[in-house]
Amino acid sequence: MNNKKFFEEKAKNMGHDSYYENKDLLLKTLKEMRLKTVKTAIKRFAKNKIVADIGCGEGYVTLSYVKDVKKVVCADLSHNRLKKAEKNFKARGITNYEIRIENVEDTTFKDETFDAVMFCSTLDHVPDPIKALQELSRITKKNGYIFIELDNDIIPPFTGIRINKEMVDKKLGHYN
Repeated sequence: MNNKKFFEEKAKNMGHDSYYENKDLLLKTLKEMRLKTVKTAIKRFAKNKIVADIGCGEGYVTLSYVKDVKKVVCADLSHNRLKKAEKNFKARGITNYEIRIENVEDTTFKDETFDAVMFCSTLDHVPDPIKALQELSRITKKNGYIFIELDNDIIPPFTGIRINKEMVDKKLGHYN
């Protein structure tokens, strides 16, 4: 199964809509903490900048910070999830976005396109995480930032890290 089919199938079963629309107090509190952390990172390191949200899904995380950036390019392999993202943005009158179908391991973006890249809850879902990180480094401008948020069974929920392009290049080796 190719990556696109894999992620389309996975998107059907992930339940993001129910998570983001759930009224349970604990889930609501965790969701608000998560989104506040993302928004704070953007305001501190990428305010009024051009940001890529790779693996954006339905755009729920993007909605937390889209008004703080110059432009956000929302990329995902799932066409259905991107349609939902666009619907969410239009419903809120958001216009500073672009929607792209992209494979994180091999995007069509030019080198050093983005001031910052968001990569929320995606790294643990890609077939080749090293290749994905190298690609994120390639599309991030020199002195730019890559924000990675992880939420899986191995680590506490909503653990995030902020790394700069040079850290990725140094650890993984920059490739052309």
